[in-house]
Amino acid sequence: MKRTLLLVTGAGRSGTSTAAGALALLGLHVPGPFLNANATNPRGFHESTWSVDFHNRLLKRAAVSIADGRPDARQRLLDAVRDPDRAELRDTLQVLTEGHPLTVLKDPRTTWTLGLWRDAADDLGVRLASLTMLRHPAEVLGSRATHYKAGLQDLGEEGYAVRNLAGWVNAMLMAEHATRGLTRSFVRYDDLLTDWRTALSAPLAALGAEIPESGARAVDDFVDPDLSRHRLTWADLPVRDDLRGVADDVWAGLTALAEGVGEADPLDDARRRYDALYDAARVLVHDAIVAEATLARRAGIRAARKQARNQSAEGSRSRVRALARRLLRR
Repeated sequence: MKRTLLLVTGAGRSGTSTAAGALALLGLHVPGPFLNANATNPRGFHESTWSVDFHNRLLKRAAVSIADGRPDARQRLLDAVRDPDRAELRDTLQVLTEGHPLTVLKDPRTTWTLGLWRDAADDLGVRLASLTMLRHPAEVLGSRATHYKAGLQDLGEEGYAVRNLAGWVNAMLMAEHATRGLTRSFVRYDDLLTDWRTALSAPLAALGAEIPESGARAVDDFVDPDLSRHRLTWADLPVRDDLRGVADDVWAGLTALAEGVGEADPLDDARRRYDALYDAARVLVHDAIVAEATLARRAGIRAARKQARNQSAEGSRSRVRALARRLLRR
């Protein structure tokens, strides 16, 4: 039996949970256990805890964030992958898909590791497919600002918006490029909320599957148009014109792919423009980065020396106390 694994991916807060939840309610094999629902996603993530732990471990080792805007961040993560990681992915993929013609796994982090998934699938003879969810970047930023801004307040409103927009551009360009050659589909979040049957029919048909009516009523109750609560536009966000221009081109290119009329050339051009913009920004702040690193290194050296002195003094006092106890016993 030929097995297929459908990865539901895309930028976080783009509707990946809604898509995976709908596919699960339709009766497709979406193996858990899942992340627990919470205030940021009360209807559930339908996201594999194993996949989250696996990818977070790799991201941490490589010092890469899930919304990393560095053009070389994906390569940094791949360079940090070890043979045991590849074996774990291959073994888990075997278990997840065994006995099931179609398996669905949702995790936006797979954007960073699609090459690893392709290798594991090839080793096992599993067909790999992708469903990439699309949501306008202004709405993604608005949703992230509501739910995930903790710990980044020091960036300020503009800094937070720029950092997250750069991460969105980088992630979506990676997702599009890494899925070339796969059986793939692109679905807009608004289309999924408006008419989920039409939105999911084409991706399933490409995999030789149909929407079973047995679960359709449950999906009708699950997919709520009011889920899209962040109706922001560029006018609501303090982002630079040059970065916004690249994001607009990425969005236009991905939208064309969702409509079945797109080509890769505009997205390749957007990648070149984004990389050039990022490199120019890095050169511009080079002196500031070097100065901050130097000051941090000096502060670390001072702290280490102070700790060594304290430990030495404490050691001396301990030796004196030990000698006094020996003399008293005598």
